[in-house]
Amino acid sequence: KEKPFIVKSNESSIEVLGTQFNLKSYSNDNRIEVALLDGSVAFCYPSTTDQEMKCILSPGEQVYYNRTPHNLEKKNFILSDYSSWKDGKYYFKNETLEDIAKQLERNFDVNIIIKNDSLKQIPYHMAFVNNETLDDILSAMNLDGYLTIKRDGKIIEIY
Repeated sequence: KEKPFIVKSNESSIEVLGTQFNLKSYSNDNRIEVALLDGSVAFCYPSTTDQEMKCILSPGEQVYYNRTPHNLEKKNFILSDYSSWKDGKYYFKNETLEDIAKQLERNFDVNIIIKNDSLKQIPYHMAFVNNETLDDILSAMNLDGYLTIKRDGKIIEIY
């Protein structure tokens, strides 16, 4: 408490109060996500009046901050599901193909291009817990044959 640790990310900041947390804040994403696994954090963000707001999180809570409308949504999550990506496990709970593609790009160092805009908002509810490869994940996501997936090295096209 005497020496606060603050993580700044674009227009927001996280004041670390002895904790384990995950921050997802990429400049090309409109949404910032903070999930708290242990301890406590204060998520500070600008409001529509340019006044800084603060939201204190407890373990098992996460916030989604949308940069454009400056709105904040707070939810609970299952702690074991959230940090499992570090162990090669992925849980997608009602996440869009566009959001899943971004996560897979970052975790597998590939570029995923979704050629058809109507596909971007398709929601998925899937779990991968056996150290599946990227190809395994993509194949499972296309079990119904609705997607066409072409891979050329690190470039993946979906249409």
